[in-house]
Amino acid sequence: MKRLSIITLLALTISSIISCTTQTGIDGDGFIRSSTGIHFGTSEDLYSFIEDSTFTEISYSITGLSETKTESENTLNIDVEHAGGEGNCPALKFFVQWDGSFEQTDTTKVASVGLAGFLVNSNVTCEALVRETLEYDLNTLFEDDLSDITQINVVNLYTNMVDSLVRGE
Repeated sequence: MKRLSIITLLALTISSIISCTTQTGIDGDGFIRSSTGIHFGTSEDLYSFIEDSTFTEISYSITGLSETKTESENTLNIDVEHAGGEGNCPALKFFVQWDGSFEQTDTTKVASVGLAGFLVNSNVTCEALVRETLEYDLNTLFEDDLSDITQINVVNLYTNMVDSLVRGE
């Protein structure tokens, strides 16, 4: 009985360590991973919120879009490149922004979202080029109204460049 309790305690301790690592956003290579958030409203609203906070906008590039589907969730994967690295580099936060509108024709329903990246509580930049995948729950973003969305446009709010994901391909 004591052996089972010790094994259970050890498993809970390891589980706690793993979830703390995930929560702090540090990946296996020691790089700080960016955190993500969703903003419901216009990009102007998002930037008004940012101006009242300790965030500083950063330069980044979108390098790819994909969707991962399971029985219970749909995830928008946005591949980005930005300055970052290990050591004293500040944390980053990326927001997707959606104003609730669609562009619709007889055959398509397009949702356009903005993506904005920010340094958190710092104006220090880092030299390393970091590539990572940001994940957003599409059911949460589009409030479970995914069934007839045929295309998702992601606008880089720093450069105004648009990348498109045609759903179902």
